[in-house]
Amino acid sequence: MTVTPSSTSLTTALTVTVAVSGGGSNPTPTGTVVLSSGAYNSAVTNLSDGTATFTVPAGALITGSDVLTATYTPDSNSSSTYNSASGTSSVTVNPAPGFTLAPLTASVTVVQGSSNTDTITVVEVNGFTGNIHSLPAVYRVG
Repeated sequence: MTVTPSSTSLTTALTVTVAVSGGGSNPTPTGTVVLSSGAYNSAVTNLSDGTATFTVPAGALITGSDVLTATYTPDSNSSSTYNSASGTSSVTVNPAPGFTLAPLTASVTVVQGSSNTDTITVVEVNGFTGNIHSLPAVYRVG
């Protein structure tokens, strides 16, 4: 049994292909596979020509190192030839890129009839390179 993730380091959804082989002249295994890692458990998926493909949604795995475990269960057509089996593969989940906003001061006081300003700094996090679109914010008191 082989477990093949589309990438070993990711920040987005992950495609995982699980192949179950009978080897030699044995028939192609039939049955189901479940993919799991920590709190993530896939739906039970039927093998098709000995393979099953899973899409693990972004955010379903914890940030850091994860071990994906695929568990095969033969159906009635394969149970006389094959036993249940499992296989693993490791992936590293990178934190998603983003940004934080940091005001220059903790609070701004505005007296009725006057105005005040503050500077807000945008700080990239985890390699964020996208565009940030903003609208001016105007707050009036009174």
